[in-house]
Amino acid sequence: MTFEVDVEFGFRTAHDIPPVANQLDEEEAVNLIASIHPTLDIVSSHFVDLEAVGWPSIVADNGTDGAIVYGPGTEIWSRESLPDHEATLYVNGEPFHSGKGRQIMGNPLSAFTWFVNHMAETGQTIPAGSFVSTGSCTEVYAGTIGDHVRADFGTLGTVEATYVA
Repeated sequence: MTFEVDVEFGFRTAHDIPPVANQLDEEEAVNLIASIHPTLDIVSSHFVDLEAVGWPSIVADNGTDGAIVYGPGTEIWSRESLPDHEATLYVNGEPFHSGKGRQIMGNPLSAFTWFVNHMAETGQTIPAGSFVSTGSCTEVYAGTIGDHVRADFGTLGTVEATYVA
């Protein structure tokens, strides 16, 4: 059996975020975040060929998210440093791929802000303590049973998992 995994920045919301009439900017969105977390996205899809089905089907398939594994969060981070913040995916102790926050819409905070504004447009409240994952900053690793993966975000922490089927 195989699995796929990538590395993402994750945010935990500080309080309920009700829909607002005006779009929020990133500076306003920062105040909605309680903590940032190193995150592994375990990719899973019902489709064999994602390129053949198109984006609407991928979205309907939960964006190919099978599971999210996240590490301890921190409240100590800088909005300005996120675009240049590097994360590295290690597989069985060896570096596989590194990426920076800017690979996610220019800044992981941009993805969070987009999500909050999208939820507001649909009239939905985001409950306090919700977890928002931002999209990948590394290449996707295709692994097999027994592989150990670790995402190292430096000062933002680490998260790890072993695929056991």
